Amino acid sequence: MTKELADQQIIEEVLNGNKNAFSLLVSKYQYRILNVVGRFIREPADCEDVAQQAFMKAYMALPNFRGDSAFYTWLYTIAQNCAKSFVKSKSQQIVSVDATDPEVDAYDGSERLHDIESPEDLLSSQELQRLMTDALNQMPADLRQALVLCELDGLSYDEIARQMNCPVGTVKSRISRARESLSKVIKPYMDRN
Repeated sequence: MTKELADQQIIEEVLNGNKNAFSLLVSKYQYRILNVVGRFIREPADCEDVAQQAFMKAYMALPNFRGDSAFYTWLYTIAQNCAKSFVKSKSQQIVSVDATDPEVDAYDGSERLHDIESPEDLLSSQELQRLMTDALNQMPADLRQALVLCELDGLSYDEIARQMNCPVGTVKSRISRARESLSKVIKPYMDRN
């Protein structure tokens, strides 16, 4: 059973009056939606509020979901719009990622434990994160967006194409160019370590 088919069955249950079935979709996508929202909003409590708002909006609009795209693609768009609205309403700026920031780990709703064997390992890891972040920030926006949607959000090429409103071939090309760009930055670092 594909993810889309399973999601569609859950949606049909909700539309047929089983309001508790929506909690299955929340459980399935809550961490991914928190990660989407977390790209725009720094405070974890605000992220949780906005993610909850996104799920509420999706629930209320579920009868309008046509199934032209995967449920997650639709939900992703709602979450992204909620986050942008929150930022705009609070007159905040969109947060850029700083690899040296200790909060750079994706929010997953639990405390993370880090096993760091030595100060040298920590310094090496921070340097690689900084290089990657710098490379991503210097990348053209369309390449960066395609790579993030693929690698961080786990969207398929088809879903990314719908999200970015471009052909699948363009998505593949953008992801390939983005990976190549990152590879050029990382290779010299890896060769010396």
